[in-house]
Amino acid sequence: MSIIITNLAFVGNSETVHASKMAILLASLTAGTVGFLWLKLLGNPEESDEDIDAMDFHVTDA
Repeated sequence: MSIIITNLAFVGNSETVHASKMAILLASLTAGTVGFLWLKLLGNPEESDEDIDAMDFHVTDA
């Protein structure tokens, strides 16, 4: 959707369109990588969880 809006907003300015597409791609890859690492490192289920499919996570009170 962002690429469609970029193409509509910057008609005739190919350098800006290409720069916007690269920024959108890099932002998407960064968000995906950070989300994956977040879940991989911090998304461990509780040790006492018997049903691993339910994925109940430990919540601490701050």
